[in-house]
Amino acid sequence: MKPACFFDVDGTLYAHPFHEVSQETIGALHALKDHEYFLALNTSRSKEELAHVPSSLMNIGFDAYILDGGASIYDQSMHLRSATPIDDQIVSSIATYCEKQQICWRYSSVSGSYWGNSYITSYMKEAYWQLYFLRMDVKPWNGETVFNIMMESNDRSLASDCTITLFPGCMEIRAKQTDKWTGIQQLSSLSPILCFGDGDNDVCMLEKADIGIAMANASLACKQAADVICGSVHESGIATFVKEYLK
Repeated sequence: MKPACFFDVDGTLYAHPFHEVSQETIGALHALKDHEYFLALNTSRSKEELAHVPSSLMNIGFDAYILDGGASIYDQSMHLRSATPIDDQIVSSIATYCEKQQICWRYSSVSGSYWGNSYITSYMKEAYWQLYFLRMDVKPWNGETVFNIMMESNDRSLASDCTITLFPGCMEIRAKQTDKWTGIQQLSSLSPILCFGDGDNDVCMLEKADIGIAMANASLACKQAADVICGSVHESGIATFVKEYLK
């Protein structure tokens, strides 16, 4: 068995609005590598949405990347190892509904991440820029395999047979019984497992990890699911935790 750490990105490793990962945090990740920990990112970002993450983080040498909220798993060379796509009929229904109601939606697929229609609100456009430095193309869905959907609605009935995480004004949709913890379960021979997160979509992995660590800036649900609350992302909370943990 090999000890392992799984890290959410936004609000956990990656600080907004400065778009940076602190040098203290980078140092902590290197320390874990030196102690032969298995390290992985575990995020709702797609592969394309990692493009502008600081090179200091991407050069750590992660052993795996669990992306799309647990729906796609890449190896250390960023080759797709496994995936759990959303059923095509559900994607088709969402695409049709969003077109009729003029609702903005984004999907990540085997070919990239795209806006599914041209009804892109300034809120969603700016959110993606502020989060990812990303300007996505509009590409109506045409049968591609889809891993993850974000849509500007909180109507759960649109994807009642899926895993859904609600956010203010929008929701994240993944295949049924697919989340960050199910992604971890596809990687074997790891123990103990430590998980770090800050959002509601991190609750599942913090609850089930051997040690779940929530950031001080985490949502209430995330903090309630955690075993430990470390400092905030703006205080390099992970670095402080790792320093004490490795003593």
